[in-house]
Amino acid sequence: IIPEVQRRRIEEEERQKELEEIYMLPRMRNCAKQISFNGSEGRRSRSRRYSGSDSDSISERKRPKKRGRPRTIPRENIKGFSDAEIRRFIKSYKKFGGPLERLDAVARDAELVDKSETDLRRLGELVHNGCIKALKDSSSGQERTGGRLGKVKGPTFRISGVQVNAKLVISHEEELAPLHKSIPADPEERKRYVIPCHTKAAHFDIDWGKEDDSNLLIGIYEYGYGSWEMIKMDPDLSLTQKILPDDPDKKPQAKQLQTRADYLIKLLNKDLARKEAQRLAGAGNSKRRKTRTKKNKVIKAAKMKEEIKSDSSPQPSEKSDEDDEEDKDEIVSVK
Repeated sequence: IIPEVQRRRIEEEERQKELEEIYMLPRMRNCAKQISFNGSEGRRSRSRRYSGSDSDSISERKRPKKRGRPRTIPRENIKGFSDAEIRRFIKSYKKFGGPLERLDAVARDAELVDKSETDLRRLGELVHNGCIKALKDSSSGQERTGGRLGKVKGPTFRISGVQVNAKLVISHEEELAPLHKSIPADPEERKRYVIPCHTKAAHFDIDWGKEDDSNLLIGIYEYGYGSWEMIKMDPDLSLTQKILPDDPDKKPQAKQLQTRADYLIKLLNKDLARKEAQRLAGAGNSKRRKTRTKKNKVIKAAKMKEEIKSDSSPQPSEKSDEDDEEDKDEIVSVK
C-alpha cells in the first residue's frame, strides 16, 4: 500500500515529464530539419565547387531576360553623366536660344556646374546632332510612306536610358533663337538693352512699360525661358515687386509671363527679318550703283577715244578742197 502523499508526488512527476516531452517535440523536429538543410546545402556547395561554371550557366539561363528596347547610343559616349543628370541637362537645354553657345547658363540651370566644359559640350552636341539626325531620318521615312502621319508626336531617340523628343528640342531652340540674336552677349551692353519694337499694353495689375519688357527679355536670356522665380529674385532686373505677386488672383503670374514673353520674342523675330531684308535690299542697290558707274566710265572712255581720234585726223571735206586746188594749179602750169 503506497501512502497517499507519495502516490500524488509520483503522479505529479509523471505529468511533468509528459508536458516536457510535448514541449520539446517541435524543437526536436526543427533541429532535425535544420540538420538536414545544412547537410543538403553542404552537398550543393561541394557539387558547385567541383562542377565549376556549369551550374552558373544553368542558373543564368533560368533568369528572366530584360525587357525593353536596346540602347541606340552606348553609355561610353556619355561617360560622366547619369540618366538623371542627362534629363536635367536636356530640360535646361530647351530653355535657351543657341544653347551650345550658352553651356555655362545651361549647366547652372541644370545644377551641373561641377562638370567640365568639354563634357558639357560633348553632351550638348550629342543632343543637337541626335535631334537633327532623327528629324532627317523621319522626313525620309515620311517620303517613302507617302507622307501619311496620323497622330505622331514626332521622332524620338535615346541617349543612354533617356528618351529625347527631337522635334520638341529643335522647335524650342529655333523659337528662342531671335532672343539669343537680339540680346547683347556683353554684360555691360546687356544692362542698357531696350527692346527696339513698339509693344502693345500688357494689361497687368501693376504698371508695366517698355523697360519692364526689356528686363523680362534680359532675364529670360540669363536664366532661361520659364525660370520666373530666378528672374524675380534678381535685383538688377527690377522685377521683384512686379511679377509673381503673392495674391494668386493678381497678374502677372507664370501663365501671363509666358504669354508676354512669346509675344515679345515674335516681335524680335519680325524685327530681325525686317533688318535682314533691308540689308539685302541695300546690298542689291549698291551692286546696281556700282554696275551703273562702271558702265558710265566705259562709255565716257569710249567717247574720249573717239574725240581724240577725230581731232588727230583731218576732215575729209578739207582734204578734197586742197586736192582740187592742187589739181587746178598743175593744169595751169602745163598750159
